[in-house]
Amino acid sequence: MRKALTLTAIAAACALFASSLTASDELPADLEGYSITGETENCLSLHQIYESDALDDYNIVFEMRNGSKFLSRLPHRCAGLSFRGFSYSTSLSQLCNTDIITVLDTSTGVNGPSCGLGMFEELAEADIEE
Repeated sequence: MRKALTLTAIAAACALFASSLTASDELPADLEGYSITGETENCLSLHQIYESDALDDYNIVFEMRNGSKFLSRLPHRCAGLSFRGFSYSTSLSQLCNTDIITVLDTSTGVNGPSCGLGMFEELAEADIEE
C-alpha cells in the first residue's frame, strides 16, 4: 500500500513538473505574432539596446537598434516590474543573464525588489498564413 502511494505521489509530481515546462514555453499574450527562433544569448550589448519593455512580472523584451527583439524570462517573479519599470547597473558594456535588475518606485523614492535576468531568447515575427 505504501509503495502504491509513493508511486502515485511521484507520478503526480512528474505531471506537475511537465505541465510547468510546457507553460514556460508559451509566449506572453503581449507577444502574439512572434515566435522564439531558438537562438539565445547570454549577454546583449548595452550600446545596441534601443528600449526595453517589462510585459509582466516575469518577462522583459529588449528591442535592439537593428530591430531585433529578445525576450528575457526571469527565473522568479519580480513584483511590481510590469508597472514600475526597472534599472540596472553593470561595469561591463553588456547586460547579461547573470545581472540583477532593480524595480523602481519613484512614488516613494525607495527601490523595489532586485531580481535576476534570464537568458535572452531571440524573437521573430511569426509567419501569418493567409
